Amino acid sequence: MSALRIVHNEDRVWPRQQTVSKGDIVLIVCDSKTVPYWYHDAKPVPSDLQTGSSIVILGMEYTDYGVYTCIGKNRQGQVFKANSKLIVNSK
Repeated sequence: MSALRIVHNEDRVWPRQQTVSKGDIVLIVCDSKTVPYWYHDAKPVPSDLQTGSSIVILGMEYTDYGVYTCIGKNRQGQVFKANSKLIVNSK
């Protein structure tokens, strides 16, 4: 089991695509000046996974894989959208 941090901001997402394994701990952060809106495969992320501007997945399951989208506001108040993709480890 390992821990991974993914950061979304208006300029980039790092890393944009990440291979993770079942059971991994994943923290996805949205660098937004307001509380962001989160989506997983175009569906709202349940509030129990959200902590302010972050999503915390304490043990990856197959249903957690897919594209995560953060919609937030930058320092200038402009809306931005950032995506990252979590893919299953084939090992």
